[in-house]
Formats: sequence, C-alpha cells, structure tokens
Amino acid sequence: MNKKILYLYIAFLLEILFIFYVKNVFEFIVSPLIIIGSGTFLAIFPYFLLRENKESFLEENTSNAPVSNVNLKTILALFLTLTVVTIFIVNYKINKYPINVNESDIIPFIDEIFVKRFINNEVIYAPYTGFNYGTFTPGYLPLHWFPFVISKYLNINYQWMVVIVFLLAATVYTLVLLKNIQQKKWLLINCALPFVLLFTIYFKNGKTAVQCIEIMIMGYYLILATLLFSTNVVFKSIGLILPFLSRYSFLFWLPVYFYNLLRNNFKKFLLVSVVFGAMILLFFVIPFVLPIPEMLKTFNANYTTSILGEWKGQSWQAPTDRPFQLFQGFGLASWFYQFGSGSLLERIELNKNALFLFSILSSFTIILLQSKIRKTVGTNLFSLLTLKFMLTIFYAFIMVPYDYLNWVPLVISIVILSRINHSSFSHKQY
Repeated sequence: MNKKILYLYIAFLLEILFIFYVKNVFEFIVSPLIIIGSGTFLAIFPYFLLRENKESFLEENTSNAPVSNVNLKTILALFLTLTVVTIFIVNYKINKYPINVNESDIIPFIDEIFVKRFINNEVIYAPYTGFNYGTFTPGYLPLHWFPFVISKYLNINYQWMVVIVFLLAATVYTLVLLKNIQQKKWLLINCALPFVLLFTIYFKNGKTAVQCIEIMIMGYYLILATLLFSTNVVFKSIGLILPFLSRYSFLFWLPVYFYNLLRNNFKKFLLVSVVFGAMILLFFVIPFVLPIPEMLKTFNANYTTSILGEWKGQSWQAPTDRPFQLFQGFGLASWFYQFGSGSLLERIELNKNALFLFSILSSFTIILLQSKIRKTVGTNLFSLLTLKFMLTIFYAFIMVPYDYLNWVPLVISIVILSRINHSSFSHKQY
C-alpha cells in the first residue's frame, strides 16, 4: 500500500479517538481543533494523492465488474456475523437504557407529535403545546420521523428502527464495495468499517445511542455518500433526499453539488434537479406544507430557546459552572461562550453568524476553485470530498455541539477510505 494512504487512516483514527476514546483530553481549545483538522485533512489530502497518481481513487462504480464467488461468500459471512453481533449489542443496550424523557425527549417527541398525528390523520405541523417548549410549530422534517410511523404499524420498537435503517445503508454500501474492490483484504476492512464505528458508538456512548436517532441519520448520509458514485439519476436523487428531508446539515453543500453537476453534465444536472425537486414536492410540500403553509414562518422557531437553555447549563450544574454541552471537546461554541462579549443571546448570535459566514464562504470558495480542483479530482469524488469538508465546517460552528452530532461526518470518512484504489499502486509502494 502507498505509505501516504496511511495518513488518511491515521486521520480517521484521530477522529475516532478524539470523539470517543480521549474525548476532551486537551479540553475545549485543542480537542475540537484536532477533530476539525482530521476531518479537513480527509477532505483535502486525496487531492494531493491524485496529483501524484490519477488512479489512486475510484471515480466511477464498476457496475459490470464480476464478483468472485470467494469474495461474495466471504463478505456475506462477515456481514451476517457483524449484523448478528449488532443485534446482540443493541438488544443489551436497549434493555439497559430504557427511554427516559427527562434525559432525552427526541423519541417521545416524535411519538407524541408526529406519529400520533399521522396515524390520526391530523395536520402534522399544526402548533403544539408541551415538552416545556410552550406553544410551537414542530420542526422535524418528514424523514426525521416517518420511519417511526412504519415502526408503529409493524409494532417494532422505535430504537430498533434506527438500527434497521443503518443496516440497510450498510447493505447498500457493501454491495457497492463488492463491485469495486477485488482485493479480499481491503474488501474485508472496508466492509467492517461501518460496524467498527457502530460498535464504538454503542461501547462508548451506548446510552445516547439508544435514546437518540442519530444512527438513522448516519444511515442516510452513508447512503448519500455511497450513491454519489452511481450513474443512475434516481439513485442519486434518493441519496440527496434522505438527508435533505431529515436534517439541515448539508444545505450549504447543495449549491456546490449542483454546480459541479452543471459544469460536468448538463443533462444529468437537469434530470437530478427535476427528480430531486419532484421528491421534495411529493414528500414534503404537497402532503405537509400545503395544508398549513403558515408553518414555514414559525418552523423551528423554538430552536433559539433550546440553544439558550443549553448555554445556561444543565439543571444539575452550579450557576458558575461552564455549560456542560459546550465544553465536551466538540466544536467551537465554547470559544464564543468563553471569549465572546455581551449577553448569552448576543454570543449565540455571534456563533450563528460565524456558522453562516464560514459555511457560505466555504461553499463560495469551492465553487470558485471547482474548475481547478476538477482537473485533478473527478466529478463524483469531488462531491464526496466537498461533502466531508462542508460537514466538518458546519459541525465545527454548530451552536450546541452534542456529542452525537459528530458521528455523522465519520460515515463520510468511511466512504472516502472505501474509494481508495489500492490496485493502482505499484508493488514497490506496498
């Protein structure tokens, strides 16, 4: 293996270490910088590898490539084994940490508002009063809650639906691996990586894992990152719609993605735009916005109230303590709290402005440099690497850096590693 490829694995290891194993070891100044630096390195360093060897990363899926029976049987055995282990681990954690609304209201919130309203054929985004938020417009997008409607009808525990979505995403990812990687060693390693991440989450943050739905969101992003390399317009659009209708994190990346498509292939740009736009209309605007269009004015309006609550600290903290969620070694919100001036609301506003400013500047800069970068980096890999970069920037400046939010960019790192074309390097480099 090319020795420089190891740097990418080291960067991924640093992400894992500082998000899970040595969290906040260097406290709120240095720890976030290591995570941000590692994520940025994973997004940028492949460009320099490609300048040395244009075949060092896979740009297109080799959809017609034959899959050897040996590889198929080996990966099937590994995937099934890891799935069974996952089931045992998740079952243990679910039993150990039952849902507690006082610790996390995400799943109760979804059940009480979205699932009940959908089943009872009520207006989903009508104002709601409760959960200590006063009266507000529920602010979760459809794919953030609809899988739990399926859970309700099938009588499946909501916590299991989260894992099912991730396993489906891992299946899509693994099927693509089988078509693209011939060397058994790297096929096995890449197949195992999503499960290594999953096991790490349950081992180090098991309580959080079973009380939030972030593993499902990770599944969406794993599908997106994998399907970026598909030649099928519908598959590409499905990859885009899953995170778009669940979380706002990649919103600043979308102009980069569509501009990249436009410059590369106008027909594909047009088709993806039409299919993607049609999906937004069918799955969000027509069923949920048209019945109550005024919801757009107040959608997620209680978000600032939630942020302010976290910036004031937890109920169990002393008034002079630093807010717990801000000082866990994730993101730069602690910097704005510690070094910013003015009231809490003014510092929150400063943090929010920095988030928008750096995200917009990053998007604009990438678009300006697109033609130069694309001379070295292919269209699909460009989309993947810029997705990693934009998510790294977004989560660096998120106003409340919950630990679980940092899990999402890790699946993009995994897909970057899966695109390394190990067979392109000479034997002298192994």
